[in-house]
Order: sequence, then structure tokens, then C-alpha cells
Amino acid sequence: MPTGPQNQAEDRAAELLHWPGRKHCLLTLEEHLDHSSALARALWLATDADVDFKDPRDVAAIRNLASLVADHTSAAEYVLATRGRR
Repeated sequence: MPTGPQNQAEDRAAELLHWPGRKHCLLTLEEHLDHSSALARALWLATDADVDFKDPRDVAAIRNLASLVADHTSAAEYVLATRGRR
């Protein structure tokens, strides 16, 4: 298995993926960025709302939303870091 600088950069980028399985089901960079920016806006609006988060379902929803933001953002970073090598 080659271990040149390009493969090392790809390995480092893969380590940053929020969900390692994402490496095998990537979208385009633009799609990941679109999802990430929309989800981040929704997360901002949710945390800026007058919600007390006493209901565990509200907390779970926010955590899930934050996880999706992390997933799409890290996937976009991976696509960018490996551009031209996939």
C-alpha cells in the first residue's frame, strides 16, 4: 500500500470524519456544504429560541442536529482534502 504524501493527507482527512463510514458514501463538496450551512442555520435558530430544553426529546433533537452539522462539515473537508485523488 502506498504511503506517499497524498495518501498520508487522505488518511489524516479520513481521521477527521465525524462518521468514518461517510468515506464510502460521499456527496459532492457543494452538496455537503449546502447541507452543512442549512443545518448550522437551523441549529443557530434552535439555540437562539426560547426553549428551556427540559424535555429530553428537545436535547436529543439538538444533539442530532449538531451531529449532522459535524458529519456534513467533516465530509466536505474530506472531499476538499482528497479532491483529485478519488
